[in-house]
Amino acid sequence: MARDKTFEWRNQPHLIASYHLDKAIPKKSEVTVGPNEVCIVLENGRIVGAATQTRMEVNPKVGSLKRIFGKRNPRRAFLFAHTGPHDVLMSVKGRTQDGHVVNSLVVVRVELEREEVARLLHLITPKRTTIATADLTNQLIHEAETLVNQQITSHMTLEALRSDAMLADDLEATIASGLRAPMAALGLRLRGAY
Repeated sequence: MARDKTFEWRNQPHLIASYHLDKAIPKKSEVTVGPNEVCIVLENGRIVGAATQTRMEVNPKVGSLKRIFGKRNPRRAFLFAHTGPHDVLMSVKGRTQDGHVVNSLVVVRVELEREEVARLLHLITPKRTTIATADLTNQLIHEAETLVNQQITSHMTLEALRSDAMLADDLEATIASGLRAPMAALGLRLRGAY
């Protein structure tokens, strides 16, 4: 049986996840879930499964026999996610020990844990059904800025910041330890920071 069309959930490189209700997806659509993608299937508000590296019909109908016995299609929703890695860019501002204002760019490379992708559901609202790298930045920026300022920039002079050969290692260690809880709440694993 030929399918009517192919459903594409990701059409922009910065898109990390996308949430779709069954009524928004054309009937009998197929989607290909790649090796670095996950599809979380929800029925009537409960997670019933996850698929990866497969081609599947997105919105299957209940079979004829089940319909005869009164079964109906459940209300389905789908959370599609690209596991990454993703670079989350954060503009971090601070003040050095000698009073200079420092503007820096912190790049955190993260990856979504396949088993934890469903944690992204708490970011989904009726008005926001997609999650991009900017949304991860918004979730992590305050904590990252506080960490970098309290543990690195406020204890160093501007000249020491410029000449410190270990600054990148210190930054990665600070981010790795300090952002562990906020990242875990989003189902993220740190791959590196600079």
